[in-house]
Amino acid sequence: MVRIFGLLCLCACSAFAGFDFGTADALFVQRENNLEKIAQARAIYRKALDAKVDDRVYAMQHIGTLAYYEGELLTAEDNHKKRVEIFEQCLGDVKKISPDELGKEVPNYYLWKAACLALWGKSASSFSVAGRLDSLEKAIKKGLALDERFEGGGMHRLMGSVYLKSEALWWIPGLSRFYNPEKALKHIEVAIKMGPQYYDAYLTKAEILKKLGRSDEGLKFLQTKKQEFEGKRLPAGLEPESKAILQKMSEAVANW
Repeated sequence: MVRIFGLLCLCACSAFAGFDFGTADALFVQRENNLEKIAQARAIYRKALDAKVDDRVYAMQHIGTLAYYEGELLTAEDNHKKRVEIFEQCLGDVKKISPDELGKEVPNYYLWKAACLALWGKSASSFSVAGRLDSLEKAIKKGLALDERFEGGGMHRLMGSVYLKSEALWWIPGLSRFYNPEKALKHIEVAIKMGPQYYDAYLTKAEILKKLGRSDEGLKFLQTKKQEFEGKRLPAGLEPESKAILQKMSEAVANW
């Protein structure tokens, strides 16, 4: 998703933060395919979750980005245990920037709570997921109401993914509303307009079209975007994520 579920601009310049983010930010920049650097950066950012408000938000933005990159893009899809572990930690960390903790609402809180819930749900048991869906829905609605353009329409990207990938819930009374490819397409198209630099949205759109029975259209769209992006400079600050998503695009085209 996500994407998150994936992701993902810096919130503020660390030079103006009270917490010294120099080492963490240097490690963050070196995150590409480097689990050791990711772990080291995350450990430092987590220390800032008890610092002043702005530092907490800045740190959580990076923690969320690392969780998305490591859990969704670097960890094998069948490694459910590791994915659940990564996103459970993210959910624990994001509590540090909740309205109760900060005394105010920030869009980062709702985005990362929703994104990590959704990404956790991809690998958790269906029974566990069902118990958290109300929390996911509330976070999404709050985030959209607070700032729908945050992270280039991040909540719309997330909703596109959730509405697409919740097919396993369609038979459960009260939960069938989470699977709706038509709504998924509407949200992902909004997300692409708001944040064209986030490549995961294009992959999600192609998958939605396929689910809607428009497989040829989805494949053509994916091939076109893949070719377009391979001839461009990667979006600044999103290079590792963009490379990984381009690889997923290539795999999707090959296996379509």
